[in-house]
Amino acid sequence: MKRIIVSALITCATVFAQETVAPADTAAKVTESAAQVVEPATPVTESAEAASAEPATQTAEVAEPAASAETPAGTVAQAAEPAEAPAETAQAVTSAEMAEPIAQTAVPVSQPAEGPVAESSATVYAASAPAPVNAPVAEKTWTHLWGVGATVPVEQYKSRGNKIDLINYGLDLSYTGVARFGLALHLSIAAGSSSTDNIRFEKNDDWLVGSFGAVEAGLGFSPVNTNGFTLVVLAVAGYEYAEFESDEKEVRHSELGIVERRFTETMGALSVGGDLVLRFGLSEHIGIFASVGGRWLPITVTESSVRYEKDDDYVRTESYIEDDRGVYSVVPAIGAMWKF
Repeated sequence: MKRIIVSALITCATVFAQETVAPADTAAKVTESAAQVVEPATPVTESAEAASAEPATQTAEVAEPAASAETPAGTVAQAAEPAEAPAETAQAVTSAEMAEPIAQTAVPVSQPAEGPVAESSATVYAASAPAPVNAPVAEKTWTHLWGVGATVPVEQYKSRGNKIDLINYGLDLSYTGVARFGLALHLSIAAGSSSTDNIRFEKNDDWLVGSFGAVEAGLGFSPVNTNGFTLVVLAVAGYEYAEFESDEKEVRHSELGIVERRFTETMGALSVGGDLVLRFGLSEHIGIFASVGGRWLPITVTESSVRYEKDDDYVRTESYIEDDRGVYSVVPAIGAMWKF
């Protein structure tokens, strides 16, 4: 009887010792596995997979000593039960410790990513930003037309009740500004020679050749103004003149004796009328123009003078001035025109 009691006590003591040692070994191995998990030598995904696989293997190793103990079946079952708590503890410790290195690993991944991500965002913003669009070229307010051409005005004056026909040949310089809405401004200057056969300084005079000049300004409208074609209708007003002078001739004066005589005839007129200007473009800036205008000469002034000169130290001038009205003036012109 005493042997049975002693054997039972020894068996209980052995089982108790095994129960005490098994959790200790399990805790040591769990601690070791946790230490292995703490050292993430691989990227986050690989360390997570390795950590999730190692606790299962180590748990199996913890379970093997309990199963290999030489005890009755009931004792083995009792010995295996305390290992469940350390396994759960190992899983909790592993999860907690794994979360810490994962969090630590995530910090350096997120921190350096801020720079490239920011740059990438800036790049995407710059790429997605609308490309700068050049401001549309403002339409010109004025078109400037500069013309150089030949003009042949034909005029008729009145002087002392006689009609005087003039044919003028000159060079015409003109400027015409056309606004975007069609208003047109005009300025022209013409100069050249004038001829007539209605003035006689001497009995044997035929055609006389003198000088001619005109200045005009106008205001009008342009219904068409393109690179290829421009049409301008103008109302113009100006002043024009023609001057004729005879050669010096030695004659005897009743008072002065022998003198050098010279005749001069000057006619000036205020002109009022209209012009029609056509421009045909040969390119964007160069073209040709043709214009024709009609004038009325409401006021004319004719001055006839004779100049006597004696011995280079005495000069006498006798003048006769007469106001009258002109009849008409026709002014055609043709030439080149530049558009700006």
